[in-house]
This record gives sequence, structure tokens and C-alpha cells, in this order.
Amino acid sequence: MTSTSQDGGITVPPPGADLDGPQEPCSNGGEKTKQTCNFMALPTEIRLQIYGELLLSRRPEDDEPPGPRFEYDLAVKGTDLWAIWVCRFSAHGQRRHRSSLHPTILRASKQTYQEALPILYSSNVFLVEHSFDIERLMDLVGVKNMALIRTLYIWLPRIWSPRKEAWLVSSLERLAEEASGLKRIEISWAVDCNLIIDYSARGVLNMMGQGHSVPIVRALAGFQGLSEIKLVGFYGKHWPSYLAEKMDNTVVTTERTHPVRLQELGMTDGTYNTKGWKCRQNGRCFARYEEATKSIFP
Repeated sequence: MTSTSQDGGITVPPPGADLDGPQEPCSNGGEKTKQTCNFMALPTEIRLQIYGELLLSRRPEDDEPPGPRFEYDLAVKGTDLWAIWVCRFSAHGQRRHRSSLHPTILRASKQTYQEALPILYSSNVFLVEHSFDIERLMDLVGVKNMALIRTLYIWLPRIWSPRKEAWLVSSLERLAEEASGLKRIEISWAVDCNLIIDYSARGVLNMMGQGHSVPIVRALAGFQGLSEIKLVGFYGKHWPSYLAEKMDNTVVTTERTHPVRLQELGMTDGTYNTKGWKCRQNGRCFARYEEATKSIFP
């Protein structure tokens, strides 16, 4: 029985509920008997390993190959994990996690619930887009479990408007309060490279994604207790130094790379060129973006 909700969220069953389905009798010398295993009699280390196999998000081996954007968004670099994409569009998150997560184990008993729940939230990486999905994550998980989340990826689309900015700032402020256990945030800003390259930087900030927004970077400075915050893609020139000053004991890292959508590259054959022309295009974009934001100070 799948434990993934129809809208793509992860449904965590209540502790102590009975597992679905009757026990199947086993054949032993022609006689039908019931075989039982005292799971709780296993060493704690073994139980924790089992929880990890059942509750860590990985790409199923029989899953269809993802598109380029899925590959970037969901793969956790240096591991075999895939981020749990909390998405308001059901087609993405539901298919991605139906086979790799088995939260039914949480229903076995109160003790398994208490032992396994931290693994589900603390050892997985969660990914959100837009302010809508940040709010959705907090509403689905609840305040108590939000405090267990350690790593969060935030992917911000290229479209910017004062209304979207205000929504995002409000969501980030709420997130900083509820996700008190966060240790690492990776936030990626996207833009339309064609607009940055083809037009003068003057007067096109509304076309430059959300990476130039002062209220957004100020909201990010409100996260305390982080070990690392990583800035990826297109962000203001002075954002790293500002965050390093405001966030004590937090390592600020940067990565001036970000996938560009295929239509922005003019590709129509479905290929995804991670070198060559795309990287040259990105380099020009980053240089132009820094030039456009050098006079913006938080």
C-alpha cells in the first residue's frame, strides 16, 4: 500500500496504527504456521539501518530517466539521495517518491514512530519552489516536525514582481521561525539569460529573476544557527559578503552555475549540453548580472 498522498506530499501515518493486511501463513513441512519476528528485539543499530532503507528518498532503479531539470533539482550531489520535492503540482512529487519511500513502518508501534521519524525528516533533503511551496511544506509537516528538517533546497524561478517578492519574504520569515533545526540551505536563483544578454542592464531588473531583491536577501539573513548557506545561480553581487556579516558562524558558499531551460538555449532536440555553448552563455549572463547589481546594497 502506498503512503504517498495524491497531491505529491508525504503522508505520515499516526503511531501505533495497525499495519494493513492480515498476516500470511507460511508453509512448514506441510503445515501452515505463522512466522513472527520480534523487530524490536533487534539491536538499535540494525533497526536504524532498516529505517534508513525505508525512509530515505532515492531514485528508484526502475524509474524512468528524468528530464534535465529533474536531474539538477532532485539529485543530491555526492550521495545517492534525491531531494523530496514538495510541489503543488501532483505529477512531479508523487511519481518521484512513490516507490522510494515507505513511511508505513511508522505505523508499527509508538517506539518505531519515535525512532524512525527523525530519520525521515533529518536525513532527507527537501526541495521547494515559490512561496506557495514553502507554505505548503510547513502546513504538511507541522511545527514540531519542521524543527527536525536539517537540509532545504529553495529554487526560485526567474519571474519577479512586487507581489511575488512580498509573498516570498513572508514565507521565508515564517520558515526561519518554524524550521529552527535547519543546518544547511541551498538557494538557487534562475533568470532568462537571453534577456540579460540581449538587453541593457538598465531598466530590466523586473526581468532578472528574484536574485536582485534586497527584501529577500534580508529575509535570508534572519536564519540563525545554520552551518552553511549556499547561493547558486544569479544573485546580487554583494549578497555573499552581506550574509557573511549578518549570519554569525555560518559559512557562506557560492556557485555561479545554474541550468538554463532548454528553450532559452534554443535546443529543440531534447539534449542537455552541460558544457560548451551553455557554459559560455552562462558566463556572459553572470558577468552582466553582476554589473547590473553592483550598485544594489542590502
